[in-house]
Amino acid sequence: MKERGTNNQMKTNNKIETNSQTEEIRESVLHTRSTQRTRRKVGVKKKTALALFLSVCMMSMSGCIGSTDGSSDGSSTTGEVPVLAGVNYDEMFTGPNGERQKTDGKYATVTKDGLVRWDQENKQYEQTPQVMEMMKKVTVDGIPVSLPMQFEDITKINPDYKKLTSINCKKIIKDGGMEDIEDKKTGYYFGNMTGIDEYKEDKSIFLHIYTPNITTLVLHIDLIREHIEGLDNIGFRSLCQSDIRVDGIGRGNTFNEMYEKFGIPYEVADIESLGVCVTYYYENRKEDKAYIIRFMNDDLLMNPKSGKEEEVQKNMIHSVDVVVMEQQL
Repeated sequence: MKERGTNNQMKTNNKIETNSQTEEIRESVLHTRSTQRTRRKVGVKKKTALALFLSVCMMSMSGCIGSTDGSSDGSSTTGEVPVLAGVNYDEMFTGPNGERQKTDGKYATVTKDGLVRWDQENKQYEQTPQVMEMMKKVTVDGIPVSLPMQFEDITKINPDYKKLTSINCKKIIKDGGMEDIEDKKTGYYFGNMTGIDEYKEDKSIFLHIYTPNITTLVLHIDLIREHIEGLDNIGFRSLCQSDIRVDGIGRGNTFNEMYEKFGIPYEVADIESLGVCVTYYYENRKEDKAYIIRFMNDDLLMNPKSGKEEEVQKNMIHSVDVVVMEQQL
């Protein structure tokens, strides 16, 4: 999934080219899914909700934006640069060889108090009960959201997502997946590229909301409970359109700014295909729920301004993942 690939251009005038691009993305998704299943959750000795989440739910990456149009090598062909909330391209991207990397101040690799480093391969601390309060302050494009959420609630984020209110979870389970839904009126597509994820009695899918040029948002859908358990804007070596924030912290902020607001996380890990992930996590056994919020920084992303993959400023957040999993803990 996080191998180098093309943008998620599933609908173009050339159907042959579209089918080829779609198949490439699917193959990349399935390849990384297989890789991540073998990795599981390093350092966790028991099957916690977070271990399940990281081994399965982090497979939400899709073809997001590299440019508003693309050539076979992934470079920009139009020169158009999308405006994305929280993104200053000159600050986020540091050049092909990282020549503009900053290492001090808010970009420092270690917190001011010296308690946490952001360059650790896998470091676990204590569970973070504060994540339950953090979850109450999640916004998508400035709109407050509460998880889990019902399908009809997704229209509060964007009325053009109305097609999602008719999703039939029982049919998806029966069919072993779902066909892409096209909304010709709005230009949005709703699709699941990776089939159904299963763990014991639980079944879920990642549903991608996208246009021919950009993925806007990814939904984590609990098919058994028939609701949306999570949201993310994780890209496929690129940036997504939606701006997910937790109490104002999100894309464009740094791990140090995050730390100053939320404190010591549950885990800092360098995860293959995702980059550095900082996780706040808590198992609420009274509720049988796991609260999970992750802030991520990848090493390379497609820069829409240059049309090429470039190094990303270290310790800067470029995507956020928020999930409330309901299950027997």
